[in-house]
Amino acid sequence: MALGLPHPDYLYPFLSAQQFLEWETFAVANGLGVARSDIYWGMFLSMYFNCHRPEHSAPMGPEDFMVYGERQEPPSEDEEYERLKGLLQRIQLNTSNGGNSES
Repeated sequence: MALGLPHPDYLYPFLSAQQFLEWETFAVANGLGVARSDIYWGMFLSMYFNCHRPEHSAPMGPEDFMVYGERQEPPSEDEEYERLKGLLQRIQLNTSNGGNSES
């Protein structure tokens, strides 16, 4: 791992509930690890391909270069709004409990 730890469980004694929730929220919103790397390389390869593609070929997007998982339609604006609203409510609830996530 980038932090030099063999497994994320080693971080539990060092993270508060609030820090863990914020990290989880970031991971859900932005992706971490392999998924994020896959997105990065998909974007890079689609840009490279589209810069050098034959004149009459169709452009390709990042998902065309991702080697795992099924293609999914992006969520609608309403679905994304509800997802982010839920994440923010969890953070707000956790903050109002003083960082205690057991309520």
